[in-house]
Amino acid sequence: MTSAATNLINHPDEGPGIHVLVLGVSRYLHIKDGESPTEKGLASRFGQLSSPGRSAATFAAWLIEKHRHPTHALRSLRIVLSPQDDETLPQSVAALLQGDHRATRANVEAAIAAFKQDIMEQRDDIIIVYAAGHGVQVTKQGATLLLEDYAADGQLNELHAAVDMTGLHNGFNGSIYPDNQFWFIDACREDAPNLSRFEAMVAGIQIDVHPGSVASSPIFFATGPDAKAYGSTNGTSLFCQGLMHALDKAAASTNKDPLSRDWVISVNSLSGNLQQFVKELAEKYPGLKQDIDLGGKPNNALFHQLDGPPHIKLELDLNPTAAKPGECRLSDDQNGPVMLEGAGWPFKAAIPAGLYLISVKPEHPYKEATRIVQLEPPAMEKNISTEVKP
Repeated sequence: MTSAATNLINHPDEGPGIHVLVLGVSRYLHIKDGESPTEKGLASRFGQLSSPGRSAATFAAWLIEKHRHPTHALRSLRIVLSPQDDETLPQSVAALLQGDHRATRANVEAAIAAFKQDIMEQRDDIIIVYAAGHGVQVTKQGATLLLEDYAADGQLNELHAAVDMTGLHNGFNGSIYPDNQFWFIDACREDAPNLSRFEAMVAGIQIDVHPGSVASSPIFFATGPDAKAYGSTNGTSLFCQGLMHALDKAAASTNKDPLSRDWVISVNSLSGNLQQFVKELAEKYPGLKQDIDLGGKPNNALFHQLDGPPHIKLELDLNPTAAKPGECRLSDDQNGPVMLEGAGWPFKAAIPAGLYLISVKPEHPYKEATRIVQLEPPAMEKNISTEVKP
């Protein structure tokens, strides 16, 4: 039988690598509508969820199927998952899940211990952590993930079956751990139940903090302090949807050099775009608001390199209006001229991102105009200004 601490993907000792830990909890045993509710569980405000298991598995599937790094390969992948029975998981993940993979306190603790053992003294490696489920906070900076057996009778403290995700993040920020890390916490950050009854609360599984620090360790929270994170019924969370959209080329940028052919997802390109995408997804629902929060040590680092330039939807318009109609030509040094849709302004095109020359021949008496522009995802609108001839 495969235990939760066993790698689902395991390619050790093959050079610098990427180690992944994914936690997802939709099913809770001891809260409302659980298999064995307890008095403490029923007194909490929590109900069953329908998206965290699928969201965590969707992120893991993206890593298996699409993630690409120019210098590091996937070395280990641990997934500890408690989905609802009717949550459909991506096949690439479902095929790997064997034995007891439930997100219980015991299984998660074993997975974290094995994950920790793999990455100690591996400064050149990269780690990626994604956690989804019910979340609470015991401090304004905190984020604690509740596990499947939260609120079981006989536990030592209120948050025994939980993981202090910010505490875990802080623990891995030490000189014995990989220098580049990426953390994604897809959970609410509301006050913990019964918080006012205690002077201090012990927030679940934690690890010791070592001296020193890592180079880059951003932590992307699905929401800010004292706020909710939302999911689609029988779908994935808004945070996961925004993240998948960002990673599937919409948050790509060139790697430093505008003339570079390498398009990447980095900490810098991901942070602003993810915020925009999640906010826009939430605004589709009346009265809903969700803003991501960025913490940790968000120094820029490369997360993913695309296999080619992303495509963008471009719209070009001409100012002033009196200069219309006129001819417009768009070209780059690799693909040559680009055909623009429509018989007039605004001209529209779906094109690969990159460096382009825009040439406009407006109506008399306006001058011809040229512009060199860097076109980047997710979409662009360009107004071309012209001048009156002397």
